[in-house]
Formats: sequence, C-alpha cells, structure tokens
Amino acid sequence: MAIELETTLKAAVRERVATKKQLEDLAESKEQLQKEYEDLREMYEVMKTTQKEAEKLTKQSETVIKELEAENASLKGEKQVVAKSNIDKVGAMDAAVKQYEEMKAAFVKLDDARYSLNKVMGPGGTMTDNERKLYLRPDLAEHDKLLQNARALPISTGPTVN
Repeated sequence: MAIELETTLKAAVRERVATKKQLEDLAESKEQLQKEYEDLREMYEVMKTTQKEAEKLTKQSETVIKELEAENASLKGEKQVVAKSNIDKVGAMDAAVKQYEEMKAAFVKLDDARYSLNKVMGPGGTMTDNERKLYLRPDLAEHDKLLQNARALPISTGPTVN
C-alpha cells in the first residue's frame, strides 16, 4: 500500500503542478488580454476623435466650396457685364470709324467739286468773264485773289472715281 500511496501522491503532486502551471498560464493570458483590451480601447478612442475631426473638416470644406461657388457665380456675372461692355464699345467704335470714313469721303467729294468749280470759274477757266460775273462777285479780281491765296492749300488733282 505504501507504493500505491506514493504513486497516488506523486500523481497528485504532478496534477497540482500541472494545475498551478495552467493557473499561471491563465493569469498570464488574462494580463495579455487586459493589455490588448486597453490598446484596442485606446485605438477606438483615437478613431472616434479622428472621425469627429474628419466630420468637422468635411463641414468646413463644404462651407468653403459653397463660398467659392458663390464667388465663381459672381465673377461669371461680372465677366458677362465686362464682355457686354466690350461688345458695346466695339460697336460704338465701329460706328465711329464708319462715320469717319463717310465724312472723309464727303470731304474728298467737296474738294473734287471745289477743284472742278475753280477750274471752270477761275481765271483762265472755260467761263467767260461775263458768265463769271453772273455767278461770282462782281469784282472778279478780288475773287481771283482769293483763289490765288487758296492755292497755298493742297490742290486736288481732280475728281476721284469711287
């Protein structure tokens, strides 16, 4: 019986050592799980804070985008006003150029008419002195003197043909 008791005692000691080892392993696992839990909890809190910051940034971005869109719309309106103004200015300038060209043509025609009249009615022209007196001043010498003074102006080369 002593051998049996000794065998039972040895088995009980081995069992107790194994149980103690298992308890130590469980305690170690519990500490590791507690540490992992704390790490996960900290990560969760960081993620929550980051999510709040991201939502705040999203709202700020949306506000800035709306402001930029409003400014863009305003600038488009101003651009259209400036474009219309430029079109109006170009139209006015075209009208002024056209009016200038018409006036220039009228002056050329007047100059041509003056040249033709001076050629016909001037001294040595095709009209006789009596015909000249009918249409001009009675004092032909004074008229001829005016024509001589007018020659200082550029003399037309004759009627132009358009």
